[in-house]
Amino acid sequence: MARETGRKMEFARWPKFEALYLRAFEKMLEIRKAQNMTILDHAATPRQWFDWWLSEKTQETVDEDQLNLWDI
Repeated sequence: MARETGRKMEFARWPKFEALYLRAFEKMLEIRKAQNMTILDHAATPRQWFDWWLSEKTQETVDEDQLNLWDI
């Protein structure tokens, strides 16, 4: 996808895609809660997660449950 400005334009043009992203983030948060995984303060709701992802800001805290290529 495009950078932040482009994504905002795309989501304004196709709002159902935003709704699908929010639904996916909601399901992801439900799974994380069910598995007692970390819920980040800045992204504790689907809307917060979406806005954080859209903003391209870096994560301030370490998420011990996050997968990365260097752990393999």
